[in-house]
Amino acid sequence: MLFDQITPFVRFTAEQNMSNSWVNDGKEIVGYDHRIYYVLQGRGSIQIGQENYDLQPDTFIMWHAGIPYRYLSEKLNAMICITCNFDFTSQASQYRTPIAPSRPKEFDPAEILEKDVFFSDHKPFNKTVFLPNSPNIRALMIKLKEAYTKKQKFYSLRCNNILQEILIKVAYQTDDVLSRNNELVSSILDYIHEHFRDNPTNEEIGAKFGYHPNYINTLLVKHTKMSLHRYVIDCKLTYAVQQLLTSDKSIAEIAEEINIPDTQYFARLFKKHFQKTPSQFRLKK
Repeated sequence: MLFDQITPFVRFTAEQNMSNSWVNDGKEIVGYDHRIYYVLQGRGSIQIGQENYDLQPDTFIMWHAGIPYRYLSEKLNAMICITCNFDFTSQASQYRTPIAPSRPKEFDPAEILEKDVFFSDHKPFNKTVFLPNSPNIRALMIKLKEAYTKKQKFYSLRCNNILQEILIKVAYQTDDVLSRNNELVSSILDYIHEHFRDNPTNEEIGAKFGYHPNYINTLLVKHTKMSLHRYVIDCKLTYAVQQLLTSDKSIAEIAEEINIPDTQYFARLFKKHFQKTPSQFRLKK
């Protein structure tokens, strides 16, 4: 599956004192859905599969269903965590209540709720994700716990949306290229949105930010799935839609504003993108 296809489903989340947890007996357990732990305070250690992980405040750790794990109880020190049991998709959302883990001998792999999860475009999510220092996720994890605990109207949808935001942040942190270049790309996109009417080129942007034009194009494709040309066209058409919906400008005037003076070409481009001509789109407002 692709990362942008995720539709997370939160089955359970809570703030837990892991020192008092019923599963804190040093023995392995296995979950039927995926797990997230976020450490609020204290320190401890957990074994997931064959790997040991030391946990401290602001540690985020996530692992897949079906992987045995156990707490190394001698290292727990009043560790308070926000835990979350979830699926990456909503295909098993009919199971809305918490599902207790099993001991390995009783565990039935056939009962895993979401099988064969594999991200072809973000491989770090195919294994245990361990972020020992993620204070930027703390507020969202607390918001997730509060939304689930209070269970106000539409709480399930809200929890799912919050978890999706958390997973997006984690995806950026676990992609070295995305993380390292996030600020640069944000600046480049700001520049494009300011100058899209002037048809900026990779050469122009490269000179502005001090990078080779080919690298600029690689960054844009990596972060937006679009070439610079396509991204500029998208900016122009988005602006055109706004004007069609909020102004009385003629179609020719709007096309001129976005530097597409040929109104017939503009109409063809618009229809290819939105399946309607500008005139048909305006009639629907």
